[in-house]
Amino acid sequence: MLSNLVAVAGYLAHGWAGDRFGRRNTIAVGWTLSGLFFGAMLLGPSSQLFVLVTYMMGLFFLLGPYAAIMFFQAECFDTDCRATGSAFIGAMSQPGAIISGFILTGLTAASIGYSTAALWVGALGAIASAVVVLGAHKVSDDTPTDNLQPAAAPLRATDTGAQS
Repeated sequence: MLSNLVAVAGYLAHGWAGDRFGRRNTIAVGWTLSGLFFGAMLLGPSSQLFVLVTYMMGLFFLLGPYAAIMFFQAECFDTDCRATGSAFIGAMSQPGAIISGFILTGLTAASIGYSTAALWVGALGAIASAVVVLGAHKVSDDTPTDNLQPAAAPLRATDTGAQS
């Protein structure tokens, strides 16, 4: 329960940071820190307090950026395809979860320890996601995010090429 409260605090903190420092950078920094905390959890001492703290901080930085990503993905698409683009991004999480499960299973089947496999798939996967999000275009306050066209005026006979 405490971990979920920390994740909610991450939503609030990253929502604020996204508005203040830019959503793309907030997402990238959050996911990088998440990968580092999860890596520390897997590689560090197995004391209950250490695992709990690193797990909670990993969730803070993993889930928190989703407060910024919802607005960031909308900023990345033109208004005429914004819903389709956002839905496509959301839909890609399911195949990603399945593929990562296959990779984790393959690594453990190859006699790689579960902690090491989780490090490669989870912690390094979060850092790889942070690098990938840096490939998205940077949206600034000066970047127009709407390409709405003004309402069209009714056609007149002269607009269609007809002669009167």
